[in-house]
Amino acid sequence: MNIVLAAASIAAITVGNRWLLHRESAGVGLIAAATAVAALQAMTIPLQVVLTGGDLSFGGNDPFETLLSVFVYLVASAAAVTAIAALTFVLLPATRAWCRT
Repeated sequence: MNIVLAAASIAAITVGNRWLLHRESAGVGLIAAATAVAALQAMTIPLQVVLTGGDLSFGGNDPFETLLSVFVYLVASAAAVTAIAALTFVLLPATRAWCRT
């Protein structure tokens, strides 16, 4: 389900960017919705891992487990921050004004 949701978000952001480049205001709404979904999905990745029985510890002897923990926490956090930044920038009044010109 995560892969399908991520693919749908990527497709929606791509279409929204295309519309935004053509100064269509519908692109703003599409990008805002898709980045909001992407941010929520990225923020819930650590919770999903824990609920499915994953062990997220940094102090273990297994290097693969440590790498997975780093990926889950750092990469998911970076993805969430990036999606929130995109959502913030697309919702700025200057973006809507740019679409109207």
